[in-house]
Formats: sequence, C-alpha cells, structure tokens
Amino acid sequence: MPLLFVFDMDDVLYRYDWRVRMGLLEELTGHDLVELRRRWWHDDGEWRAEAGGYATAGEYHAAFETAMGMPVPVDDWLRIRRAAMTPWPESFAAVRRAAELGEVALLTNNGPLVEAHLATLAPEIAELFGSELHTSSFYGARKPDPGCSSPCWRRTGASRRRCSSPTTCRRTWPAPNRWASPHTGSPTRRRWSRRSRPSRRSGRNPSPTPANAGRSSPGRARGGRVWSRRRASRRR
Repeated sequence: MPLLFVFDMDDVLYRYDWRVRMGLLEELTGHDLVELRRRWWHDDGEWRAEAGGYATAGEYHAAFETAMGMPVPVDDWLRIRRAAMTPWPESFAAVRRAAELGEVALLTNNGPLVEAHLATLAPEIAELFGSELHTSSFYGARKPDPGCSSPCWRRTGASRRRCSSPTTCRRTWPAPNRWASPHTGSPTRRRWSRRSRPSRRSGRNPSPTPANAGRSSPGRARGGRVWSRRRASRRR
C-alpha cells in the first residue's frame, strides 16, 4: 500500500494574499471590500462553490458575474487570482521529497474555476502533482469534511492510515460531518475547545488537544493525578 502525501495550495505551496486579490477586484468592479463580501464571499457564494455547489467552471463564472452585477472576463479573474499568489520554492522541494517516499496529491479548498485552470494559476506545481491536482469542488465537499479527503486517498489506492497531510497533521480532533463556513467554527471544534479548558474544581490539567498539545503541564503528578501548585500548597 503506497504512502500518500496530500498538500494544500494557499499558504502552503504559495503565499496567498487575499488583500491583494480584493484590491484588484475593487479596481475592476468598482465595489469596495464590504460590498464584495456581501455579494460573493459568504455561504451561498464562494463557500458553496468550494463545496461543489456549482458543477462546472461555466456555472461558477456565470454566478460570479451575476453577483457582481457586471461582466467579469475569465482572463481578468485568473489574472487577479494569480497576482495574489507568491510561489514558495522551499515548499516545492518538500513536494519533491515526498514524491520520493510515496505519492503526492494537491487538495485545496477552491471552486471549479480554479479547478479548471490550476495548471495556469500554479504552473510551478502542475508537473509535480500530475493528474492529482484538484480543488475541493471536484469532490463536492470542503475540507475538513471527510467527503472531501476520503475520495482523495481512495483515488490513489492509499490506505487512510498511510495518508499524511503536511498542512493538517497536527489536528487531533475528528472532522465534522458537514462542511463549515470559514466564518463559523465547526461543532466538533467547539466541543474540543470546551474540553481543553482546565477544571477549576479539581485543578486537573486536560488531556492534550490542539490547544495545549506538547506543552508542559503547569501542575505536578502525584499518585497518578495532576494537581495545581496552588492546591498542592494548601494540602501541606
């Protein structure tokens, strides 16, 4: 069973400056940032597109132009998207090294217009990933929904236990059963957030979670239990 390394694109292989993209769109459309967000960057617009809400690049482009209230040529859309991306050669070297150890795949939360033009937007990595160069819209779900990641490793024939994502390997909580808007935390993430809070009553330190994994415990171990320094001093 081969090893599979799954890479993200934005802020992993490329520095993605959203402010540059919005600034250029403001110049093109005449809408300010607040208006652009109201018209497209929300659950029924871009986030829906990333989750497979538009089947083709043409559907996405038509919906985007409708939202903007004006024609937006595809070439201009791609030019603006590319202008917001700065290649990171060190990350490309990591992909090459991973390819020596197993198989590599790209999986990025983006819509079908990016999917159709990934080789144009990211020519530096097109050859590195070959046919495994896809956006979340290709799978019909956004990360971290398992409906997005599971088909990715199944396509390559890799076992889930032998699949590693360099961008999400530090996550130890399970993925939610539905995609979540970037503006709202998932129920699973909120549940883990509550569990990560120390108990004031017992002074125990919570089990390691993404919020405190790898940090030394503020308490001391006694009889298999972790006590806070304050509580331990009271017992003397």
